[in-house]
Amino acid sequence: SSGSVSAPVATNGTSSPESSQPSESTATSATNSSSVSVELQAVQVSGSSAVVARQALLITPDPQEAASISNLAVAISGLRTIQRTAIQELPRDPSLNYKVVSLTPEICKASKARVRVTATGVCQLEIEITDAAGNSYGILRKVRRTN
Repeated sequence: SSGSVSAPVATNGTSSPESSQPSESTATSATNSSSVSVELQAVQVSGSSAVVARQALLITPDPQEAASISNLAVAISGLRTIQRTAIQELPRDPSLNYKVVSLTPEICKASKARVRVTATGVCQLEIEITDAAGNSYGILRKVRRTN
């Protein structure tokens, strides 16, 4: 005869142990099967390029995607903090889901491809990368233009 066994399942940080004895309905039915579902929570990591590069390798389940995120973060750390021209090309990876946003639109404009500093001041960029599992990585980067 076939039975159903339930195991403690963690959901949203709680654990709910259930009986490991088959219930009366499953003990009498040979067609029932058992299943266990586990809900994994996506994580959000924000910090420097170095922090994101390290954490992506530990958190993102797909090793190739994790390496791509780590490599993009390392490339972002190589951006010039002080630029002599109005436009600076940004590192790109077409295989990743990410966006680049200017937190100071009055000073600079940003896209995945480049940052354009249009006024005097510190340009603050936020690069947000999301992996296929829904984990999110945020990098803050500051640049400014010299005259």
